Amino acid sequence: MKILTKILIAVGIIALIVGAIFLTIGLINTKKSNVLTTKTHEMSESFSNLNVDLIMSDLEFKVSEDGDIKVVCVEKEKVYNEVSVSDNALIIKEIDTRKFYEKIFNFSFKRTTVTVYLPAATYGNLIAKSTTGKILSAKEFNFNSISVDVTTGNVEINSNVTDLIQVETTTGKVEVNNANAKNMQIETTTGKVKLNHLNVLGKIDIEVTTGNVELNDVKSKNIEMATTTGNIKLTNVITEENITAETTTGHITFENSDAQTLNAKATTGNITGTLLTNKIFDAESEAGTVSVPQSSEGGLCKLRTTAGKINITIK
Repeated sequence: MKILTKILIAVGIIALIVGAIFLTIGLINTKKSNVLTTKTHEMSESFSNLNVDLIMSDLEFKVSEDGDIKVVCVEKEKVYNEVSVSDNALIIKEIDTRKFYEKIFNFSFKRTTVTVYLPAATYGNLIAKSTTGKILSAKEFNFNSISVDVTTGNVEINSNVTDLIQVETTTGKVEVNNANAKNMQIETTTGKVKLNHLNVLGKIDIEVTTGNVELNDVKSKNIEMATTTGNIKLTNVITEENITAETTTGHITFENSDAQTLNAKATTGNITGTLLTNKIFDAESEAGTVSVPQSSEGGLCKLRTTAGKINITIK
């Protein structure tokens, strides 16, 4: 028994020594590989579309002051970017060549970035993907469509779009400002959605699991919003046809907003606010007060809440 104990102790000590050696090697290699360098890719070939696939870098589109197209990458030795033009598209792809232990012992908080400098002009389709990083586009650009897919990171779009703006995130805030589009689709699991000063010819479709939805100065044909846990607030929002707003846990607020027909539903929360035109109200609350104008003209306004009050006025 004593011999077995000594053997186990010896094995344990050897394992600790080997582990310490690997830890030291990992820390040394990680420190070296975390050094940031700047690489500039000057692009001379013409293209219309942009396709960006990143792992950990923040992405930003900026106006080129000298009119030249370039991609400036602040990157690491083993996490770098390949930049090329192929099939009428600017392609940027982030490559991660780190060993598994270098990823485990990655204690650097320095952000890697990719900045795309373009002349202020109209471009084709922008497709941007990122695992962990922010995405920002400037107002001076026009695209045919924008499609963004982010796992963890914020998205801010300030560009006009001819067709569709589509954003999907797992964790992160989505903000679209001062833009025109034909249609808009936004889906996020955990994060706030905020739309400001938009003109969307078709439909705005927003789906959130946990997070608030806020629309300010927005015009559209139809708007459909749903969040499981979060508030929905509309300020100066006008649609030609319908507004649908639904939340399980949260309040729904209309401020100087209107549509031909409205449909709002809250399980645990209030439905309140001010509309601009008369409506035929169909309002019910199982455990709260209901106060709506008495009107026999206008479109249908259907309001439902389980545990909350309903208070709507006409401006």
